[in-house]
Amino acid sequence: MGGPNLSNGIAPGPDPVDNSRYAMFVVGQSFGLHRFFAAGCGEAERVADLTHDIETRLYAGFLTPDERSNPTNRYGTLPYDEAQAQVPEMDFGLYLDQIGFERPDGFYIFEPGALPALSEV
Repeated sequence: MGGPNLSNGIAPGPDPVDNSRYAMFVVGQSFGLHRFFAAGCGEAERVADLTHDIETRLYAGFLTPDERSNPTNRYGTLPYDEAQAQVPEMDFGLYLDQIGFERPDGFYIFEPGALPALSEV
């Protein structure tokens, strides 16, 4: 049993402006380990507790439901260098090389607080 995939929400997809190319998106992290699955299972329970702590800290960077209802908060762009500066602990260049993706000009940002929250974790 493992923990969350913290960078799952940083991924390529069709560019909504020019669908002949791909773009990078930041949509927030993916969470999948639920505490009740691990209750009473020793090491799994410890991992679930740790995961819960990480998830709570990451969710703190997400938009609130009221903020999310405003499209201007959810559909922004951020130049590549600015996105990288928000989470210097993650090497975007290495990540892109590993998935075989060229360096984009920027990122579409659906969760503006996701990268700073990831950096804090």
